[in-house]
Amino acid sequence: MRLFYTILFLLTAFFLTTEDFSIFRNDRGLSGYFDVTINDKSVLLWKYKTGGGISSTPVIYKGALYIGSADGISYCIDAASGKKRWTFNAKSQIDSPALCVNGKVLFGTIEGALYCIDADSGKPLWKYTSTDKIICSANFFNDKNATRVVFGSYDNVFTCLDILKGKKIWVYKTDNYINGSPAVYEDRIAFGGCDAAVYVLSSETGKKIFGANTGSYIAASSCVSDGKIYIGNYDNRFMCIDIKTGKTVWDYSDPDGAVFVSSAACHDGLVVVGSRDSTVYCFDAKKGKVNWKFTAGGSVDSSPAICKDRVIFGSKNGLVYMLDLEHGKKIWTYEIGDAVNGSVFAFNGKFALGSSDGYVYVFGKK
Repeated sequence: MRLFYTILFLLTAFFLTTEDFSIFRNDRGLSGYFDVTINDKSVLLWKYKTGGGISSTPVIYKGALYIGSADGISYCIDAASGKKRWTFNAKSQIDSPALCVNGKVLFGTIEGALYCIDADSGKPLWKYTSTDKIICSANFFNDKNATRVVFGSYDNVFTCLDILKGKKIWVYKTDNYINGSPAVYEDRIAFGGCDAAVYVLSSETGKKIFGANTGSYIAASSCVSDGKIYIGNYDNRFMCIDIKTGKTVWDYSDPDGAVFVSSAACHDGLVVVGSRDSTVYCFDAKKGKVNWKFTAGGSVDSSPAICKDRVIFGSKNGLVYMLDLEHGKKIWTYEIGDAVNGSVFAFNGKFALGSSDGYVYVFGKK
């Protein structure tokens, strides 16, 4: 059975290119890595005003930017020009990053609805209602020629739906809110909960393979790379856990009291994550050694994006930062002036993000 899922995973990875799906953190493992070169002297190319503050993260799918706002509207904006293509009124605040797959856009609302709409037209296809808010991004996997969608919600339930009609396939009950987005790795799904646990479930059955107690709330999304889960919690801990065995590979406890709400980015043996102590940390992925720290001017809930040899993230102090990945040296900043809680999405030599001021910003080479 394990061989079957390994072959299925490899075939899926081969046939599903970045043109076929787009997701928070760029891949289903939520690695936060973008194979994109960003100019060190990037400028603002365009910005688009929504009707409310933005805590969500944009995704780019087939030339369009998709993002939700506190005004309850999901926006589809031309990624090149910044002009609106369509809007969909969900009538409830949207903090959830969108998942775009198979020509569909899926996102959650704080009233507990998961919407599936047509990516080209904005026409609603189906709606699934939870009993509490959904602020994480959905993820997906393929099972017996069917695409399944998975997500968590604040009613302590992790849900798997069929993407065609939103039919419920299975659910898993946890002991507290599910805030972060799930990562998909081969036949397994990994996510953290506010009950302090990291869960790994079977994608086929929804049954728990193992759970790891971290000792405090987990608000961040899981980052899975090379079979390892990287995730932090509210109590100064950042951990690396083997997704196959459930064993802790390494465990970092910050002496200064870091609170990890930011989700990690992982690439080429390095793991980068932000913290509410205004610090961005870079760890050695294998040993957990801190390679460097960078102090921003405000807390960093924004999840860093790694773009080749650059790291980009926002801060609550209203600044967007670009750092050198190897040394953590500051290369570039841009002052937005209002908090940046969402994360960066990079594409075609550009990068996009939203801010509490209600604008979507796109930067790149002039």
